[in-house]
Amino acid sequence: MADQGKYYFKLQGEGVFVRLYVNDAEVLSNLKFGEMNFYQLASQYFKSGKNEVVIDMEPYNHSERNYTFNEDDFYLSLDVSNENGASEEVVNLVKLKFDGDKLYQLNKKKDRKEFQASESNTFVLLDDVFISDFQMRYENRVSSPSTKRVRVEFSINDNDLLDPNWIAAKKIDQLKPHDKKRLWDAYAHVYEVIKDDNEGEYKDLMRSVNTHLSHVIGYDVDDFANEFLNKDPLVEPDLNFSPNFKIGMEGDYFVRLSPNNKMFNIIPNPLVYTNDEGEVGLERVFYFCDFGNGFEICHVYSGY
Repeated sequence: MADQGKYYFKLQGEGVFVRLYVNDAEVLSNLKFGEMNFYQLASQYFKSGKNEVVIDMEPYNHSERNYTFNEDDFYLSLDVSNENGASEEVVNLVKLKFDGDKLYQLNKKKDRKEFQASESNTFVLLDDVFISDFQMRYENRVSSPSTKRVRVEFSINDNDLLDPNWIAAKKIDQLKPHDKKRLWDAYAHVYEVIKDDNEGEYKDLMRSVNTHLSHVIGYDVDDFANEFLNKDPLVEPDLNFSPNFKIGMEGDYFVRLSPNNKMFNIIPNPLVYTNDEGEVGLERVFYFCDFGNGFEICHVYSGY
């Protein structure tokens, strides 16, 4: 990866809440009102060959103050790019508008195929955008009937890209009670390791994640792990780590599944740092995967 370009995505929009996944990993969650404009490094999420982006989106109509699409305000656009030295390739994957009756993709299939063939050597759009009804679940509510799931597939012609560590995980279409217990057991192990400030064991738990990220940036995995802990220590002197963890295991919660049912995390997040008033100051948001030997950390989300 050291000699190749860097990959980015750019997400812009208004009048909508979104949760963005790249190859099943949650990379962005924007649940705030107003215009959004995100530009983020994405090399660690992409792979050579076929890639998939999923956008879960719930509209918000500012004029009517409800969760519906507003033809005048709503838009959503997603670009991917490859920057290599002085050159840059940019391809638009999604450009959505609402016409008062339905959601639609602005650039048609014919135009998209002409664009990919003539202007990009790296990206190939494999199909049109697919839009379906969906229901997002938040910590305190479920989304409105207007919520949609948007999928788009594209290919990247770059053999130097590494498969993300979670790609080989098992798909679990429906979590059974024993699966939820195994997931809670994995959380409990992480909880004890962090609570005990056991950096050595924490590095072992994070090895799959750290190995992939360090290889992407051309860094030694042990140096990467040490640098990560120096910037983000397990103990926060002015905060308490998950004092209500065991209460959470017995309380109301749900498991969020990634779009392809390979990655799982518990909502509300059991791994939080709180102040003396019980207010959350920091979170460790982990997704867990099953590679055949129980659940283990496979992705760290940092966008909350």
